[in-house]
Amino acid sequence: MKQRASALLEQAHTAAVREIEAAAADLIRERDDIVQIVDLGMGAVPMVVYTNGNYGFCDDDEDLWPLEQKCVELAETFRSGVGFDVRRDNLPEPESFAKFAKDHGLKIDDAKPIPSDDDKFIMWHVRVVTKYGHVFFDNKFGTGLGYVVPWARSGIGTLRVLVSRMDNPQRPRTVYDVGIFEDLKQRYHRAAPINLEELLEIVQLECSHWEETFEEWCSSIGENPDSRKAEGIYHAQQTMAKQARAAIGHDEFERFLEIEA
Repeated sequence: MKQRASALLEQAHTAAVREIEAAAADLIRERDDIVQIVDLGMGAVPMVVYTNGNYGFCDDDEDLWPLEQKCVELAETFRSGVGFDVRRDNLPEPESFAKFAKDHGLKIDDAKPIPSDDDKFIMWHVRVVTKYGHVFFDNKFGTGLGYVVPWARSGIGTLRVLVSRMDNPQRPRTVYDVGIFEDLKQRYHRAAPINLEELLEIVQLECSHWEETFEEWCSSIGENPDSRKAEGIYHAQQTMAKQARAAIGHDEFERFLEIEA
């Protein structure tokens, strides 16, 4: 039990330090005059090195006060210094869905075309797995019809020829245009050119209220708590969140929810 408690405490400390390092990196990106922010892990105020060779401390620079406060809070919570060194020439990659997918080796393992209840959308049943084969997402996903023509324009010769016929200003619009689009739509549906980052953004949105009760969820998004449809959506989102969380762990799931698109 003590070993487990110690491991959980270490994980929490590591996550807190990572958050502080990310904040320091953001400050360096925003401030052209800063090249390094460092904390030696001894409980002192983090030091700042400027491009002109001068140095100071976070409490000397108003922009850095929030970072200093984070360091103080971490030291008080864990009774230890932070210990980090963030430099302009070695900045960590900013958080993004692309980075998250790379870190976990996320990939679309399967995408089966399925019928859509709404003729404005094209649907698939998609499965996304981690590099260890854990299922992160296994559900319906769709895109709007507006994706079809841009996809065709960037595709192989046959697709570009079909689109060019639709775009030709010298040729009057005919019923044939509808046929061309239907052909493109079917090709798009079969090809399943799903953007993983866009899918992750949707999953994040669906999972964003995972800790709320049904009543709290209804209040947050303006749904009627007496609606069976709303209750079905809520439980579907809960299932989606549990699956994702089980695939990557609680801390990484929290990290996923905090990514800004």
